[in-house]
Amino acid sequence: MAGLLGRLLLVLTCLAACSPTQRNAPETPSQEQAPMAGNPFEPMMRAHDWSAVQLAQGMGPSAVSQVRPFLTSGDEVQRLLAVDCVAAAGGKDAPDILLQMAADPYEQVRGNASVALNRLPPVGRSARIGEVYDGTRRDDFVRRQLAMVLGRVEDKDAGRVLTARLESPDIAVESIEVVDALVAALARRGDAPSRTRFALHLSEARGKRIASLVDLSKYIDQPWLIRAWGPVLANRDIALVLATHEITVERRACDLAVDEIARLSQRQFTFPIAPYGQYRPEQIAEVRTFAAQQP
Repeated sequence: MAGLLGRLLLVLTCLAACSPTQRNAPETPSQEQAPMAGNPFEPMMRAHDWSAVQLAQGMGPSAVSQVRPFLTSGDEVQRLLAVDCVAAAGGKDAPDILLQMAADPYEQVRGNASVALNRLPPVGRSARIGEVYDGTRRDDFVRRQLAMVLGRVEDKDAGRVLTARLESPDIAVESIEVVDALVAALARRGDAPSRTRFALHLSEARGKRIASLVDLSKYIDQPWLIRAWGPVLANRDIALVLATHEITVERRACDLAVDEIARLSQRQFTFPIAPYGQYRPEQIAEVRTFAAQQP
């Protein structure tokens, strides 16, 4: 769980166009590339200059053709920057390019591409997404992201691809984070048994797994989850620790459940929602009563 959260933070950092860390990334060995006359990205790629992402966003889809040559660079940082540029530029070619790069040898390229695919899911490519998923057996972060992509795509075959992975004999050795994502993706697509299973996962989860399930609940974002979060209101396990140089706050599973029920329902309770604190027993009881009344 901690590893996945770390990967996600790293990916989000790279996708924030002007990260100083990435602007000053150390040089890595690369294949020599001939200068590309008139290509504004060429010097930026050579310099590992992350302001190229802002340029790509401003240019829109027309930037993709100029960035494309760097997707096959022997310099992994150039490939990473090129992926972020494609994600920022968007357009009809971007989803297929990102799907291709989700199988890149470099872990961070795969991670950034798979996260971007959740914003730009490809159409009619469920089988290929499944193949890329199968090829990333040692990368739980990417497998989790690709499962979530399959839950988003408008493709009738996506449910079949997800079910095949969930029912595979290999599921016995799959990480719980990836299993949760497969179940959540099917639940998002309306599969009733998967909705029941996701609710069971919520009721059985302990410790930091709850925080991971909050992310998947936000991904599903459907009203049936309100009642599913009800049993978690009795869970006092520490699920998340928020710390600054001045204060440390331990958030229990029940506190996260209150937050998520409030978010899903948009209900105004008699107390303010406090995403950086803990709720009193009477406040939790109020939310429990409301959740139990939901369909």
